[in-house]
Amino acid sequence: MQRLTLLVLVFFTWYSASAQDSSATVLINPGEYAAAPSSQQLHNYLRESQVWIGPEMRDDFNAIELAVGYDKGNWIDAQGADKVRALTMRTEGKTSFNKFSIWGEFKYHRVLEDSTSLRHQTRINADAPVYFGAQRRNYYERDVYSLAAVGQYGLQDYRWPITLGMDYRVGNHFSNNDPRGKINDFQLNSYLSIGHQADTWSVHMGGIAGYGRERISVDYKNDKYKENTADPLYINWYMNGFGRATRRLNNQNYNDDFLRYGARLHASLRTPWGNLKGTLEAVREEQKFKIYDTSPQTYTLLNHYTKDRYDLDLLWSTISEGDVQSNLRIQAGMIDGFDFNYELMRNNYTYRQEYARFHFLLKRQKTEWHIGAEFASTSQHDGSMAIWQKNQFIEPVAGLRYGFAVAKRQSIHPQIQGGYRHPFSSQLTFPEGLAGDFSEAIILYNAAYLSTPSAFVNISADYQFRRDAKTAIGVKLDTQYRWRTETPVQQQHPTHWPGTNRWHSALTLGYYF
Repeated sequence: MQRLTLLVLVFFTWYSASAQDSSATVLINPGEYAAAPSSQQLHNYLRESQVWIGPEMRDDFNAIELAVGYDKGNWIDAQGADKVRALTMRTEGKTSFNKFSIWGEFKYHRVLEDSTSLRHQTRINADAPVYFGAQRRNYYERDVYSLAAVGQYGLQDYRWPITLGMDYRVGNHFSNNDPRGKINDFQLNSYLSIGHQADTWSVHMGGIAGYGRERISVDYKNDKYKENTADPLYINWYMNGFGRATRRLNNQNYNDDFLRYGARLHASLRTPWGNLKGTLEAVREEQKFKIYDTSPQTYTLLNHYTKDRYDLDLLWSTISEGDVQSNLRIQAGMIDGFDFNYELMRNNYTYRQEYARFHFLLKRQKTEWHIGAEFASTSQHDGSMAIWQKNQFIEPVAGLRYGFAVAKRQSIHPQIQGGYRHPFSSQLTFPEGLAGDFSEAIILYNAAYLSTPSAFVNISADYQFRRDAKTAIGVKLDTQYRWRTETPVQQQHPTHWPGTNRWHSALTLGYYF
């Protein structure tokens, strides 16, 4: 069933990317539209909100991209990867005919991590209380296929738009050295809404439903490590909480079943001073961790983790004479997670995250500049271990982009931006000697990492060759360097420390039409 759904959505996305609307009004060349931060900020907001993929999203923009990336450095969290090589292939497109609009995207993402430790995971569920891990460095390969599609039909000349959206993800993750992990995951989300469109305003209301699963198992190629209790690097640990880890020599597998449901409210207002759009979303996600066995019900529950998420997303955009465009995007929200631990038969683990960010962008002819800032607060607590950690930071950023014509139909657009992350509140309660080496390696390391200031500078340039008014080829080179600006403050006696820097580089080749 999953393969059939995958094939159908691939065809649907390809059709969306290849079809054209002859009535579309060309604003700027698709190559510049794909590269300009001002255009992409608006485009990303429309596709993420889904209900505005109709007349407001550009029809004559389709993209085929191939990107390679490389990350290296040890300024990372405890469960991050020292070195990452990534390959991404994606296609995106939108078309409209009569009163029907379709947008779709297909993406393949392959990642090679060399090396990572302390957790076998998909990297999309980092706050989950249950996982396996070992202290030994491990090489991971990840293949992720994802599809997203949105269709909208405008009843009564778009006075009553009906929107249906779906996104689907399939992932395969495995490591090839002991203790070797194997993870298969899939996620399917759907969204259905109905709205009312007036002359200057619109309102949409919709419901969210989704489900998924992660299958996790750990094994050893070398039999001598299966009963190992002497070499700490090869001991596999089972975490059920935040620091509540125990050694696990057998039954090293579990399933995590997802179920989510929620609602969204969208509103827009068009004024002489610009257009305002907003989305308010509330989603509850439930995860049931279970191990299958020979019991009468065929499984034993390990943990029931519930996560409530609330998000607000606003965008104010203006376009005036003289090729002047400005966007202001404001986002805020929170995640509130709590579990029911079946081994303790009570709530044990809580997780809370709050965030707020803004991003203002101004484009004037060939020049674009932007400023922004992000605030985040994260706390985790384990009642049985009396472990509590809370970290807060603020990170302002600023950047500038300029375009140069280098030949007929050819241009280059360099960009530079930088930012500084300032942790202003870091608190840790960690009873020394109670949690064990595995938990100490994670929690004490992250306490030092999250409480240390850092800065980054990013330099990029995109070259565009416009074949004609409606097609272009683009090449973008992007590089970023982040470094800690202070020495981490010693939190008790961690077994290892965060490094000093992190380097990222990426090359993207795209065809836009």
